[in-house]
Amino acid sequence: MMERRRASGPDLTGVYESIHRLTVYGTLTFLVLVGGYLVVCDFGRDVSGGVRSLAAALFPITTASFVYVFARELFEQLGEVPPGVSFLGSAGAGFVLMLMLTILGDSPTLPLAPLLISACFAVLAFSSGSLRENKALPYYYGMASGLLIYVILFGIPLEF
Repeated sequence: MMERRRASGPDLTGVYESIHRLTVYGTLTFLVLVGGYLVVCDFGRDVSGGVRSLAAALFPITTASFVYVFARELFEQLGEVPPGVSFLGSAGAGFVLMLMLTILGDSPTLPLAPLLISACFAVLAFSSGSLRENKALPYYYGMASGLLIYVILFGIPLEF
């Protein structure tokens, strides 16, 4: 049996692990910051709209928490999706999320933008708790890629 040799050069394991952590925490942080920004903006318009926006942001987290506690197998099934499919699906979701922020970001009627941001956050966060990290990574990398592709093509969808 042939022994597999490591290519000569520096050991980049620490760099790779840092990139993984940055992708996971950076994606979650971005979603929290944008969701929080939308809620704060809605409170700035009027208290009633702010409360609705906060409720819309909390609803997916509450629902995902319930699923995590009582039906964790729903999140565990995400680990059975092939990595390429989960990457492409979540990249599409990230891109569509940014598109929805462009369309719905300032909607005073329904707080759909905070709801969608929070839903993406909840699925990523609670699936990470249900899956081994390497099974959850394609979802994070896909989401981050979809968000970045949108920004590259169209810029940031929110006015700060």
